[in-house]
Amino acid sequence: MSKSANLTAAFALTGALVVASWSPAAQAAPGDLTVASLSASQAKALAASSARNQETALNMYSVMTDRFANGDPSNDTGGISGGPLQHGFDATKKQFYNGGDIKGLTDKLDYIKGLGMNAIWITPPYENDPVQILPNYTSASYHGYWITGFDTMDKHVGTPAEVKTFIAAAHKKGLKVIFDVVANHTADVFDYAQQEYTYRASDQYPYKDVNGNAFNPHDFATSSQFPQMKVEDMPYTPVQRQASDATKRSPAFLNDALNYHNRGDSTFAGESSQWGDFIGLDDVFTEKPAVVNGFKDIFKGYIKNYGVDGFRIDTYKHVNIEFWQQVMPDVERYAHTQGKKNFYVFGEVASPTAEEVSWWSTKGRSGSMLDFAFQGAIRKLLAENAPVSTLADLFAQDDLYTTKDFNAYNLATFVSNHDMGRMANMLRVDTPEQPDWALLRRLNVANAVLFFSRGNPIVYYGDEQGFVGNGNDTGARESLFASKVPEYAEETLLGTDRTGAQDNYGTNVPMYRQIQRIADVVNANPALKNGAQVTRHVDEGQGVFAMSRTDAGKGVEYVVAVNNGWTDKQVDIPTYSANMAFTQLYPAGSQTLYTDLNKRLSLTVPAMSVTVFKAAKAVAKSSSAPSVELTGMTPGATITDRWQVQARTSNQGGSNDQVTFVAKVGNAAWASIGTDDNPQWSVWFDPSGIAPGTPVTFRAIVTDNNGHRRVSDGIVQVVGETASVKAQQAPVDTPESLQPQQRGR
Repeated sequence: MSKSANLTAAFALTGALVVASWSPAAQAAPGDLTVASLSASQAKALAASSARNQETALNMYSVMTDRFANGDPSNDTGGISGGPLQHGFDATKKQFYNGGDIKGLTDKLDYIKGLGMNAIWITPPYENDPVQILPNYTSASYHGYWITGFDTMDKHVGTPAEVKTFIAAAHKKGLKVIFDVVANHTADVFDYAQQEYTYRASDQYPYKDVNGNAFNPHDFATSSQFPQMKVEDMPYTPVQRQASDATKRSPAFLNDALNYHNRGDSTFAGESSQWGDFIGLDDVFTEKPAVVNGFKDIFKGYIKNYGVDGFRIDTYKHVNIEFWQQVMPDVERYAHTQGKKNFYVFGEVASPTAEEVSWWSTKGRSGSMLDFAFQGAIRKLLAENAPVSTLADLFAQDDLYTTKDFNAYNLATFVSNHDMGRMANMLRVDTPEQPDWALLRRLNVANAVLFFSRGNPIVYYGDEQGFVGNGNDTGARESLFASKVPEYAEETLLGTDRTGAQDNYGTNVPMYRQIQRIADVVNANPALKNGAQVTRHVDEGQGVFAMSRTDAGKGVEYVVAVNNGWTDKQVDIPTYSANMAFTQLYPAGSQTLYTDLNKRLSLTVPAMSVTVFKAAKAVAKSSSAPSVELTGMTPGATITDRWQVQARTSNQGGSNDQVTFVAKVGNAAWASIGTDDNPQWSVWFDPSGIAPGTPVTFRAIVTDNNGHRRVSDGIVQVVGETASVKAQQAPVDTPESLQPQQRGR
């Protein structure tokens, strides 16, 4: 970041969207380790509850529109003449359009609502290039990710009027609608004059301005100005395949060849991850202000013209972080002006580690992410002889997401999806000898943990009918209407004698009823969505994992116990209350148990199951706040990257406490960097954008469940020389199983 006499510096306090202004003269002198004071009135103003600013109460139904219901067969070919290679429709082939549309979705809203869902995430409905023909693979754009018209609807899916009717009808039934959006790439429209497609790296083929000067686009990614360029100086020379390609994409800025990186196919490593063509799809030059502003208008148009309630962002990590930092806060502010106060945005960062996903979440300022780590943990949890500590390890990483405005409660959690495949198939592969009844039990545990733990759960269409699938990608994209694809038609659905050759919208089949029962419990008990989640018990090896969920408002505690073993297990679970009655909520029953004088709930958790108990009344109000101290920090230590700030309280959360972490950067005002409601108190501070040598004072404020507060002593750390560089580099840990080459775009 460049510095000037009057510097306005944006510094992301663990993604807290805090913007501070200071000049060099106003900053504390380098090396000054004086601990800044924090008054009682300041502490009162800063102390806050753990953020629930975005949606944390969604039950989402993820649907591939082309595979759900065919409400209007007249649009199967999208109004395009010719055969399947022209219009893309062939109901006998899984990589072509099969006929589902938005009219079919509209007709089946009661089916989705009845499952216990309150939101629908649909695949991109925008106009697509219908077919992509490659030497070794030909496919249609039934999935919606080969977009040409970002500002209109694809006729295979439905007309703009039909999409509006669908959303209005969904809203009347209390269902929100989430559009899948894409900014990383468009359809493959341009060819390269060189007829070569291997990635050309910037060290050999730098970008040049019109005067021949090499430059790095990242240096201009937040500027309103961008160097002028010439097509002939691009790494590859983009050319039109036919004259009509000149206006094939819309809005018009997407027809400008200079608005694409033009470097060849991505290797999904290094700079190519963001500058390379995604399996041949034209990679958009998202560092350019014209592109930034263009996508702001596109996304706002979906809100203005259709009334959409949120976005799932495809290929999020393949776009430079500065793009998201500029676009999504602006779009969310616009959504608020249109009455969308809880506009929900979650990105796709296909990584199994919370470290990488949270980096994009907190720095991208988009709010939430798909929780791939959750999906991986559930699969591991339910494998033979898997340790139940897998869940504890997963949730122990949740503080990586904690900021002033967002946290792990905003995450979009799932067990199956259109890229990775269905959990039923994964568990069948992992334990091939198991009978169907055992697989149903495992799936019940998977879905119960999905709904009863933090995050917004996603049910992938077809899971509720017992579809198992045969792998990832097209192996898990069956149609719910009677399929003519041989592989889909021959599939026998789990728990029934039905096959994919029939229409499958039954509401009494085992998997539909299983998910419905779980969702009904959550919908009737909001604390199981929004309540503070605290790990209470973890067995060694297979056995029981237990957690509590406690709403900060009503203060009623719930206990959720998960047994991933095949024997019943008796456990004593710590709670907040002594002599408290806990009544069983799930599975449905009337069993009431009481905690002992040591506040422990003794219960037996049946084999391969999940049980939920609810306390009879709220946790007792605390008479005083515990003491609090910062831990694991050495005064004067250097901060060079995301920095964990930790605290310990004298009662370690004994009264459903919360801890707010605050920072004072130089002589700027105190600012919150996030509130944690889990006794392993911590947040992550992001020093990017802060001048090296600047001292930062940290303190923690604990608030008990009765409004009492105490403040820790302060500790000063110093921003290091490399922070501004290192903090802009995401950690990368994407295994082969999550590589996009295997996701069949």
